[in-house]
Amino acid sequence: MIYTFIFCQKILIIFWLKTNTVVFFNFVPYCKINYTLMKKIFFIYIILLASVFSFSQNSENNLSAVRKYIDEENFTKALNILSELEKDNEVTKNPVFWIYKGVSYHSLYDSETKTNIPKDSLLNLAYTSYKKAEELDTDKNYRKSILEAYGFLVNQFTYEGVNNFNNGKQNAALNDFENSLAISSKPEFAYIDTVIYYNAGLAAEGSGNFDKAVKYYQKAIDLKFGNGRPYLDLAKLYKKQNDIDKYLYTLKEGLAFYPENTEIVNELINYYLSVSDVDNALLFVNKALKSQPDKTELLFIQGSLYETKKLPDSAIVAYEKAIQSDSTNSDVLYNLGAIYYNKGVNLIKHANTKDEKAKAVSYYKKAIPYMEKVSKLEPENKDVLYILKSAYLVTGQNDKKAEIEKKLKN
Repeated sequence: MIYTFIFCQKILIIFWLKTNTVVFFNFVPYCKINYTLMKKIFFIYIILLASVFSFSQNSENNLSAVRKYIDEENFTKALNILSELEKDNEVTKNPVFWIYKGVSYHSLYDSETKTNIPKDSLLNLAYTSYKKAEELDTDKNYRKSILEAYGFLVNQFTYEGVNNFNNGKQNAALNDFENSLAISSKPEFAYIDTVIYYNAGLAAEGSGNFDKAVKYYQKAIDLKFGNGRPYLDLAKLYKKQNDIDKYLYTLKEGLAFYPENTEIVNELINYYLSVSDVDNALLFVNKALKSQPDKTELLFIQGSLYETKKLPDSAIVAYEKAIQSDSTNSDVLYNLGAIYYNKGVNLIKHANTKDEKAKAVSYYKKAIPYMEKVSKLEPENKDVLYILKSAYLVTGQNDKKAEIEKKLKN
């Protein structure tokens, strides 16, 4: 599950996409810049406060020209003049210069004007300019204007991060998400965007920056995001690094906080199965069955583990429950039939009395219905045909035995 939180004109909008097992990024709408509003915000403050600074006549004329081009939405010409002005050290000490520059890049980002600068780069250049203005604005004369610009950037960096992630540009996505976090964590915003921490973790992992991935997944965990999903991703990251102790610790900690999270418990089951740790695999299968009592796959694994532990009667109980959930699961049917068949084979080998032989035959009879169902589901399965041939022989069903023999010849 992924959530995207978007601030737009002080309205919190939540978009979400749910999938079964995999978390995907989804394209989300974002707020376009309102140029008229933006220019009002900046230029009201600039007109009122520009007198705080003194410029050479030439620089003042050039800055006036910049403003004129911004008014006309000719942002490329505005940037060309600003590039020349940047050679003047006195001008670059003025936060107004950097606000103009930020506005130009920012406006160009969301305009239809063709430019050789990639969209994502324009956004980063705007952010860099605003940060420089913030640094130079020691008296906080332009603080409100800069924060207004940051408010737009939070959403746009989120959008670009999703876009870059979907296009396989993990490094760029990480940069975008980190910029969004840097802005939203400012005290003036008083806003903790949990989803962006998680998204940053995914992008960091995708770009191979495991240290940052650990950092952001852990932050998402601390903020209780995603119903335990960050625990799973963090654990898998540790596994990639061959740190099995941290892998298991993280999964178990996640399960302790989110006992209903089936993905975490399934991960633990699969791990313990992969290392043939039957006892721990069975422990977590039983935990999983508490929340998924009718899950056929879990009941099948439970039965198989009981067989491994030489507990056939417990396995029978598990398989019978599994059949109640899915009567056409050939793996379950086969295993259940095989238990009864093997019981019959083992007993008949040592049967000395009439009662012992009858008991053995009863097990063969119990095996037959299950194997017949498997044979219908898998008519080419010769192992099942040989079992049925033997069972029919022992139980005296000669006609059915003959039919099996014909199938085996074909």
